[in-house]
This record gives sequence, C-alpha cells and structure tokens, in this order.
Amino acid sequence: MPPVTSRPDRFLYLLLAVVLVVLLYNLHLWAITGTETIIVDISRDMLARQNFMHPQPGVPAVSHLPLPLWFTSLGMTLWGINPFGARFFVQVGIVLQVVLVYRIALRLFGSHQVGLFAGLVYLSCPLVLACSRYLSAEIFLATFELSAIYCILLYHLDKRPIALYGLAGSLALGVLCRGLLCLVLPLSVGAYVLLFGPQNYYIHWRHSAAAAAMGIGLGGFWFVHGSTHLPEFWSATRQLFWQETFFGPHPHWQPVLSLIAGCLPWWIVVVPNLVGSLWQNPTIAQVAVCWLTLPLGFYTLTGSVPWTGLLPTVAGVCILISYLIQLLTPGQVWQYSRWFAQIYSTMAILALVVPLGYQLLGQSISVTWPMAFTALVTLGVVGVLYRFIQTGIRFRLVAMALVPSLMLLLYGGYWIDANGAAVPGQ
Repeated sequence: MPPVTSRPDRFLYLLLAVVLVVLLYNLHLWAITGTETIIVDISRDMLARQNFMHPQPGVPAVSHLPLPLWFTSLGMTLWGINPFGARFFVQVGIVLQVVLVYRIALRLFGSHQVGLFAGLVYLSCPLVLACSRYLSAEIFLATFELSAIYCILLYHLDKRPIALYGLAGSLALGVLCRGLLCLVLPLSVGAYVLLFGPQNYYIHWRHSAAAAAMGIGLGGFWFVHGSTHLPEFWSATRQLFWQETFFGPHPHWQPVLSLIAGCLPWWIVVVPNLVGSLWQNPTIAQVAVCWLTLPLGFYTLTGSVPWTGLLPTVAGVCILISYLIQLLTPGQVWQYSRWFAQIYSTMAILALVVPLGYQLLGQSISVTWPMAFTALVTLGVVGVLYRFIQTGIRFRLVAMALVPSLMLLLYGGYWIDANGAAVPGQ
C-alpha cells in the first residue's frame, strides 16, 4: 500500500456528473416492486404525518432501521411521492460509491489510473446497475461500508485524526442502515491493514476517544428513543442484530452466484490473469483474501445478505480487475475489447429483435420507438468505440463495457414503461 499524494481526477468527476444524469433520466419508469413497497409505504406514512420518529401503529416500521426510511422520505419530499423520489438517493449513493472505490484503489496501489479504472469498472457491473433501480437498505449501507474502509486506509497511511471521525460516523450510520452487518467488511479490511500494512502503528488516543463518543452518540440516539417510545422495539432489534446477521433468511448459495453474475463480463479478464498477478504483487492476494474471501464466506455461511448486499464485495473485485488491466499487453487489450464488442453487440441486437419476434407471434410484448432507438444507438456506440479508440489503449476496454451498459439500462426503463403489465408492482 504505497502512500500517494491526493490529486482529484477531474475527468472522473466530470464523467460522474454525466452518469448521474443518465441514472436519473428515466428512473421514474421503473415500478416499485417486491420488498421495496414496505420501505416506500413506511416512508410515505412518515412523510404524510410529518413524524419521522414515531411510526404509525400497525405499520411494521420497527423491523426496519431508520436511515433508509429517512433517505426515502427526503427523496419524496424533494421530488414527489413517486418511484423517482423514492430512489433518488439510491442514485446519489451509487455515484458516491464510485468515488470511494476510486479513492480506495488509489490508496492501495498508488496509481490514479488504477483508481479511475476501478471506479468505472464498478459502474459497469450488472449488479451495480441493477441496484440503481432497486430500493434496499443494503444499497445505502454499501456507501457507509466503503466510506469506513477508506477512512481506515486514510488513517493508517497518513495518520490523519479526521479519518477517525469519518470512520466512527460511517460505522454509526451503517448501524442505522442494517445493524451489525456494517462491521463485517470494515473489520476484515482492518485486519488486512494491521497484518500487511506499514508497521508504523500510532494511535491518537484523544481523537479516538472523541470519535468513539461521537459514533456512539450518533448511532445510539435511535435506540434510546425507540426503547422508550416504540412497542416491541427490543424484540425487533434482537432479530435485526442477531438472527438476521448470523442466521439470515437468504439462500446460502446466493452470494457466490450473485457475485459471479454481478461482475459479468469482467471474469473474462480475471480468470486467465489473476494467478500470475498473485506472484507479482502480494497486495493482490491480501486484498483477495481479506476483502473478498473472508466476507463472502461469512455471507455464505450465515445467509445474511441479499444480492443487494454484495455491492462492497463487487467493489473489491473491481479494484482487482483495474489492477489486472494495467498488466495486459496491447494484444490482450485488443482481444478482450473485441470479445466485449461481440457480447454487447449481441445484447443490443437481442434487445431489438426479441421483442419484435414476440410481437409478431402475437405475444403481449410491446415495442416502442424509444426501445428500438436505444437498442440501435447501443449497437452503434459499440461500433464507434471499437473503431475509433486506438487498439492498445486500456481505456478502450473499460469504455467498451461502461457505455453500452448504461445504454442498456436506459433501454430497460423503456421496456418496463411499454410492458408494465408484465412487471407486477405499484
């Protein structure tokens, strides 16, 4: 973990401003479905009564920690009671996660290009884009987990006391999102820092005590209030903090399968190149064990996280992918970008042809001009990127995944708008 000087990458921040516009563009077309409705109903009830501390009796709000409800209520206050308002801060959280992935990779490897690619690869992953269209406490939690990891690295490398306050605040807000699950990944990465980081330990005891007091106060006020004002508060809290953390309801196979599917098609780069990189840079093996293997093993054994809870784990995979991209030869960059072009061209063609085929067969699948136009633009974008970005430039590979993925996300909104009857929701 070589120390680096802090230098903001203007290109990343400018690109993220554009990405935020893309994420918000047709967000209103995605229906609220499944477990999202519970969070939206509770938040809407809080907003209607202008009472954010005392859920209405009969509403199962005690089983949901408050921070996701408050974010959802604030979004609906700003933009109205609709899917756009409910998911607005999910999009903000995704963009902040990209920035944190960039900063973490910069700290780990000392390269702005590794950090930049890590953030863009993260944004191109299917699981990340799927989470941008879903409302879940785990999505907010991912932002605070990544923030805690960045503060750990910042303090250990630079000894900045302010990082202690950032760490305490991130963990406190994470607890208010999803309970003890917010500690799993930061503790694992903290163990990595203590075992493999620079052995120049020094603790600012006064700042540590003040940060701990701040974190306890920030995270504890809700529990003090809830224990005195909300019925059955402690029984619901015990379920959230104990049963759902160590004996979760989710299938044990789900984390591994979701991680594999959520990082496609980047495994094409990882699988043939990971083993060789382990011998070149020990940081790769250390990050793979402490950031990926240990937390993923915990999630698998306990069944404690749904697919939306794997965002921080995907971030670790993307940081490794970004480092591997730096090791590719120009020939490998050309080969992988050609494969990516074929994959995304096929997806764009299927997005255009399959709905038309169903419609010709008399099925209840509609094709609209926005759907057809977006599919054709996606196909054209793939061709333009492949044709005009120089063959050996590594950014070509990242762009070949990122831009078509965002276009297909827009296509998904138009598809749901045209075929809402096929998607149960409110």
